[in-house]
Amino acid sequence: MKRLIWLVMLIISISGCDMQDGAIAPPAKPNSVPENAFWVGGHEGGVFVLVSKNKSEVTYYGTIYFDANGDVWYQGKFKYTGDSPFDVTDKSMYTGWDGDYLFLSNGEKLIAVDIDK
Repeated sequence: MKRLIWLVMLIISISGCDMQDGAIAPPAKPNSVPENAFWVGGHEGGVFVLVSKNKSEVTYYGTIYFDANGDVWYQGKFKYTGDSPFDVTDKSMYTGWDGDYLFLSNGEKLIAVDIDK
């Protein structure tokens, strides 16, 4: 009987696991979010992100969209804290957004530049 209980508990615990390397499934993308914007988030929420780089000026520009309704949270320039270049289209580079910083997997950040300051 103990073996049966352990087996049932094991099956329940395994069935609750996400078997996709911890990847979080993004919510449905609102219609107002561009098709090429991608999800950056985790269990507690996230945002849709679209970033580009102006190669001649080495500046970054992007838009951050709220996850639920697609409204623009931030749109404008970003300052990169690193020295080594990265591919702005590589979704795995982005790990989170806190309202000021777009965190990158290389340990660096893209800092939202407030033009009003």
